[in-house]
Order: sequence, then C-alpha cells, then structure tokens
Amino acid sequence: MSLPFLGRRRGWVLLMQLLCGLALFSMSFYTPQGAARTMAFLGVLLAFASATQDIAYDAHRTDLLRPEERGWGIGLMQGGYRIAMLVSGALALILADHVGWGWTIA
Repeated sequence: MSLPFLGRRRGWVLLMQLLCGLALFSMSFYTPQGAARTMAFLGVLLAFASATQDIAYDAHRTDLLRPEERGWGIGLMQGGYRIAMLVSGALALILADHVGWGWTIA
C-alpha cells in the first residue's frame, strides 16, 4: 500500500517515525503503577511502529541498491548502528559522571 506523500517507502518510514514519537511522548504521561494497561498498549504500539519502520527502511534500501551492492549496504548499516549504540552509551556514562543520572536521562 502506498501512502500519498513521499513515495512508497519513505512515506511509511515517516509515518512510523511519527507514531513512535507519539507513543514515547504519550508514555511520559503515565506510570506503570497507575495505568499499566495504557502503558502496555503504548508499548505494543511502539513495537509495532518500530518494526514496521524497520521493514519499510529495509525495503527502501533494497529498492535503491543494486543486487551486488546490497551486502555492503547491510554491512554499513549494521556497522553504523553498532557504532551509534556504543557512542551513545559511552556519552551517557560520561555525562552521568559529570551531571548525575537525573540530568542524563531527563
């Protein structure tokens, strides 16, 4: 199914990115003790939107790359993802050491 904006793949990526942001933003208004069902629903919504975005992104990459380039495309994507996770984790620890966890996660 094609969305009416940004093309077949990018429209889905944008829509799911917005849905992920909305789910995360909505979760910030609840606590698990006070609204467990709402938090569970938002968590499932977030997982669905995240997985759908990942599928749309993979399809977009497959559309863009020639078959002989797809191995490199997947490898570079995974390498970039892993580097980003390591850097963000290290920066969080460094920041927490200087300003504390309360300010780091805020």
